[in-house]
Amino acid sequence: MTENVVRSKERKGKSPGYVFLAGVLTGALLFFLTYGTEVLSFTYDGWIFKVSDPDIHQHYLGWCHFRKSPWFFPPGLMDSMSYPHRISVLWTDSIPLFAIFFKLFRDILPETFQYLGFYGFLSFCLTGGTAALAAKKLTGSDAAALIAVPLITESFPMLQRMFYHTSLTAHYLILIPLCIWLYDGYKWSIRKKCLVWGGYFFITVMMHPYLWLMGAVIAVAAFISEIITTKDVKPALITGGVSGILTYAALFLSGALYGNVKVSYALGGFGSNLNTFVNSLNMGQILPELPLQNPNQYEGFGYLGAGGIVLVLTAGVLWLFDKAGRCREGEKLPFSGREAVLCILTAVFFIMAVFPDITFNTKLLLSIRVNPGIEAILGIFRSAGRFIWPVVILLYLGALKVITDHGRKKRKDRFAVVFIILCLVLQFIDMSKTVASRHEKFTAYAKPLKGDLENEALKTRIGQYDRIVFVTDDQFSMERAAYFAAKHGLTVNKYYFARSIDEEVGETLKQYHDECASGNAPGNVIFIFDEESMEEWRKDTDLHFYDLTGTIVGLSDEINLPEID
Repeated sequence: MTENVVRSKERKGKSPGYVFLAGVLTGALLFFLTYGTEVLSFTYDGWIFKVSDPDIHQHYLGWCHFRKSPWFFPPGLMDSMSYPHRISVLWTDSIPLFAIFFKLFRDILPETFQYLGFYGFLSFCLTGGTAALAAKKLTGSDAAALIAVPLITESFPMLQRMFYHTSLTAHYLILIPLCIWLYDGYKWSIRKKCLVWGGYFFITVMMHPYLWLMGAVIAVAAFISEIITTKDVKPALITGGVSGILTYAALFLSGALYGNVKVSYALGGFGSNLNTFVNSLNMGQILPELPLQNPNQYEGFGYLGAGGIVLVLTAGVLWLFDKAGRCREGEKLPFSGREAVLCILTAVFFIMAVFPDITFNTKLLLSIRVNPGIEAILGIFRSAGRFIWPVVILLYLGALKVITDHGRKKRKDRFAVVFIILCLVLQFIDMSKTVASRHEKFTAYAKPLKGDLENEALKTRIGQYDRIVFVTDDQFSMERAAYFAAKHGLTVNKYYFARSIDEEVGETLKQYHDECASGNAPGNVIFIFDEESMEEWRKDTDLHFYDLTGTIVGLSDEINLPEID
């Protein structure tokens, strides 16, 4: 069936505005059914620390300290989490766009304020809306557009990332450039293209750089398609140039270009396993968990779900039979331009996701090495497995298109819709246990976090302290102390960042040690140790050491607690 016929069918359905709204509402419903409404309370943060993975704690604590930190230029910098050094809020994955915006209102915000729940809700809503738009354009079917929403919005990769690495759940940022291309954005004026594409890249890089790169790959495909269609390279070059400038501006404003942060250029190990589409990693209840070649390949989780696998495999068979039939009829190129672009995009993202170590289950099949300089550049985005997410989205959309087109061609539109619905039911069955556990976990009330520093003997003297210095690297102690510090307006000297400043932190810690060793221990600092580091400092400093129910602190003066022998 030609694209013109599909478009004529499409005009008989709902307008894109209605389709988008239906997708947004469906996405909101799916969010409530999975996570409840409690996480949407801006003043409730107990649920964040109830999540066992420390990543979301880092994201929230980054915001807490960024909010308390003085304003710097660029505005995305803070020093309260790496005192006295400055670092970008981007490196705590605290979503700079949201962090900078809400910091503008910090004086009127409640003492406890979190936006991660709202961000997750927004991701579900906008992913639902953009998924519906993309599916509507590709299939010309309102029913297929609506069915695409749960497939894409509540995909297994989305469930894996939500409220673990929350900033990466904005999958609508993958779908927006796809929609711009599908809805013939090349016909816009150059001014509108620069405004839309430039604004998109500015916002996206302020959300997460990985999502920016995914969008950039789709944008390049759209620009090449535009050049081929219009035979004019100028609009694409101007739009691309403006987008590049605004990307640089966003990185600058977020503070990402400040200082000498260390980048890990390791390439490999964080990619997708070739079993990714059928490996449930124990999140589905129909297919078993399959082994990985190394534990870091969880980054490349791209499980399609039982229903999604049936849908994609069926579509693949129908697609191959259709192409073979066209070849037999003498067609030299049995692909439309749109199909070709979608296939190329899928292949490119798949290669990006599995490169450079090609693995299946526990076996390393092939390791492709390139020039060390190229590896260093590619290694900036070392968690390459994440590029499997656009592949999952494109496979779902492509499958919906093939099946609805086949049903229309055979005059069995209803049969095609019923088949897709049955696949969706199977998908829900597969994910039901995971969804139920998420709902139970996030709807149960969690008490506010209280750490060992909430000791009355220490809190009565809290006014004399303005810094916490971690000598330990223990994540458990650090996150509770960092939360305590944010609540009481104290700075900390270090934390876990996506880009490290370990050398600067180490030099500052040595200065603190030398001060204490010379008998000039600062009276405004709470030092936090583990047992090993405490023994080292006890040898040559006169600090007083106390055990606060598991957290060892060192102070320049005595407090009303027994000292550690």
